[in-house]
Amino acid sequence: MKIKIFHTADVHLGAKFNFLGSKAELQRKQLEETFAGIVEEAITKEVQIFLVAGDLFDSPYPSTFCVNFVKTQIDKLLKAGIYTAIIAGNHDYLAANSVYNSGILSEISRQYLKIFSKPDLDAWEIPELQTVIIGAGLNHPKNSVNITGLYEIVSKYKDMLTIGLFHGSIDIAKYNKYNSLSPEQ
Repeated sequence: MKIKIFHTADVHLGAKFNFLGSKAELQRKQLEETFAGIVEEAITKEVQIFLVAGDLFDSPYPSTFCVNFVKTQIDKLLKAGIYTAIIAGNHDYLAANSVYNSGILSEISRQYLKIFSKPDLDAWEIPELQTVIIGAGLNHPKNSVNITGLYEIVSKYKDMLTIGLFHGSIDIAKYNKYNSLSPEQ
């Protein structure tokens, strides 16, 4: 089975860009246009899976405008029948009452949507595509993904395409001990 996957991360919608002064608003608009553009591209290219690997928002508490903008874009993906998976990153982490834990996104149809709203590994089976997505969100900006048990989960789905969805950098521990995954992991 051939599957088209669209992957993005670190969109940082709602970023303040204070260092840009009067051009900050222009940069925020550019981020919105870029995200809307990649959503349209995913629909046009008829992808089956759209992945957001963290930091869709620049904060765990984005503005109402940002949340409504994302709802509109996700709704477009879901109406096109595109399975969409989102995890929290180190900027939009899983804080108490954060965008992913407050229920604010719960009115979006869930048939084609999975928000990994826990810091523990979770698996989302998509039988129609013979695929499983395994992911975990970050619950603090300085945490790393705990992949304990990953191999057991992967072995459970050995007959399916398995996609890991995590936010972090590979082997940056010598520079930054946070959000790090080793090459062995």
